[in-house]
Amino acid sequence: MNKPNGHVTGPHRLTTLAPLVAILAAGAAACNGAVETDDGTETTQAELRARVPNDDPPFADCIAAAAGTLTASTSTPRVGDSVTLIWNVTAGCSGLQLDVSGMAVGRQGTTTVWPYINVLYALNASIAGARRTLAFVAVVPQLADEITIHGSNWQTPFLAALQRPNTKINVDAGVDMDLSAVGDYGVEIQAGVSVLGNRSSTRPGPRFYTTRRPKVLFVIAGDSVTIRGVRIQGPDTEFETCIDTTGQTGFFVPPPCISNATGVYMEAAVNVLVENNEILGWSQAGIRVLDIQNRIDRLTNARSAVIIRGNYIHNNQRQNESDGYGVESSYGAYALIAQNVFERNRHDIESDGRPGSGYYAESNLVLADNGQTTWVGFEAHTHTFDVHGTDNCGPRLSNNIWNCGDGGEYYEIANNTFLYTEDQDVKVRGLPAVRVDVISNAFRHQYESDAIQSTMGGVYSAGNRLGMNVAPAYGACDFDGDGVTDTFWATGETWWFSSGGTGTWTYLNTSKLTLDEVTLSDANHDGTCDVVAGGFVYSGGKTPL
Repeated sequence: MNKPNGHVTGPHRLTTLAPLVAILAAGAAACNGAVETDDGTETTQAELRARVPNDDPPFADCIAAAAGTLTASTSTPRVGDSVTLIWNVTAGCSGLQLDVSGMAVGRQGTTTVWPYINVLYALNASIAGARRTLAFVAVVPQLADEITIHGSNWQTPFLAALQRPNTKINVDAGVDMDLSAVGDYGVEIQAGVSVLGNRSSTRPGPRFYTTRRPKVLFVIAGDSVTIRGVRIQGPDTEFETCIDTTGQTGFFVPPPCISNATGVYMEAAVNVLVENNEILGWSQAGIRVLDIQNRIDRLTNARSAVIIRGNYIHNNQRQNESDGYGVESSYGAYALIAQNVFERNRHDIESDGRPGSGYYAESNLVLADNGQTTWVGFEAHTHTFDVHGTDNCGPRLSNNIWNCGDGGEYYEIANNTFLYTEDQDVKVRGLPAVRVDVISNAFRHQYESDAIQSTMGGVYSAGNRLGMNVAPAYGACDFDGDGVTDTFWATGETWWFSSGGTGTWTYLNTSKLTLDEVTLSDANHDGTCDVVAGGFVYSGGKTPL
């Protein structure tokens, strides 16, 4: 059997059911006397006998007398469910060679298959170059409210399930699916669909990737969509090999790009959760959130409409100070962007400054290796959390600096840890309609003017810590219960751990307590490390008991 491929393999007569009537007719003919030989032709029993010398065994009589049955435990399983094939050869000489759709078998037996498309399984007998189908059974998998994707080549049922509203799609850990054949505008994910992998501190999770550069891979086309526990990888994990010249003026105009690419895109969806994923390699943005239908409002659902939480978002870059965003919230959209790890993005978070736009960035970890870009062919660095203006002011070689005009509506940047020092951590390049609150963050920068900058005002800052994590102190304890000591980090705003000291940082809690103020031990004896502080036990470093 072959679980990843979804059916038994080999030189068989498997087919989709589109031409099934013709296949059934051919099978009936075989059972009534037609025989397929090794050269691919068919002949009658009489013609075959004429080929066999009188002193040789009567091979034609042997294969003609063979009989058997082939049945399936179900003919209409759910896509992703297993099916048991049962066969029994009841007649035929001892020299017969038997197979079920190319898999060599004995005279009786069973095997388990995972069909994901319509399949015709066949029980075949062969001898001395002659081959005959003894029995066949059709299995027609059905899309259901919940399916499991078992194989990397299950693109057909996976893409079909994405477009079926209210489908729960479980994805096995070993799936590594190439979606390069998806068109430039990707595949739509309909309302109520959930894509669920098993990414954790010790498991990378299943991967969906493309080797080409589509404008977008996944389009969230309906409400109440969840993407959790998977990897979504684009083609540009390093700098894109071309430069976007859209809107460029001046004496230096670099060669144009083929196109840019986005991993997850939505333009009018609410109740969306993108959680615990790894998202990388997208030259425009890992995640783009737009609200072209004005469904997200600051006073009603801005913190709940789109939640981007607990992801590792990295290596989304673009040359020449353009795009390369981890998360974009634009065109009037809001998003709650919380507990993520950002690394090697041009801007970790970006907003275009259009009226009604904003974001809530809370308890994120911004690593030191960020902000890379190029300008006029030279390597450069830029800020990490960005708010565009809607206009360009001041002389420069490029006319896309967006450093004045409107600056969106409202932004809250709180409890984040910034290790980046090559440029500003927060830069507001227009005037927000309400303001930008930068509250209770931990900056490695020594001076607030280096960490926070605005071109037109509208920024309120309070409770921020400067000069933090210049020389971090780490604790040691096993937080994921795998028997390996992990690295614990209290940044002054949040707690994190790295599995085995080498894994990606995983969020635990938001707390200002630092390592010298806590104790690490398995206080509740459940096999994982706890954080003890102030008379409370934070089980697994999370909820206090």
